[in-house]
Amino acid sequence: MAGWKIAQELEIDEHSALIAVGGDGTLHEVINGMMFRKDKRTLPIAFVPNGSGNDTCASLGVHSIEQAISYIKKGQTVKVDLNRCYIDADSFEEVEQMEFATEEERYSRIRYSLINAAVGFISKCVHAA
Repeated sequence: MAGWKIAQELEIDEHSALIAVGGDGTLHEVINGMMFRKDKRTLPIAFVPNGSGNDTCASLGVHSIEQAISYIKKGQTVKVDLNRCYIDADSFEEVEQMEFATEEERYSRIRYSLINAAVGFISKCVHAA
């Protein structure tokens, strides 16, 4: 959860990018923290692959720490789309109208994903394969 808090509370005006070092879970936390900032401001997120799978970096053509650092030093960026998933809701507006005790509860109903999103029936498909 540290990546989430850092991305949410970072003083945006003091930085030109946020660099996350870790695996796909770390990137997931950082992206969601950035997307749930109260001021709605964002920074480019650089990612240095240092996890067990690093699927996100591999899908973007970044296969090593050295390659990631090279792209960061050059200031190269790639725009990517995010998936926005609603949990027990059909729209962002529906989530916004729900009563929550804390903002964290509200955030638990929305998730942003970069490379994949799945629901429970996927395991049934794999089980039958």
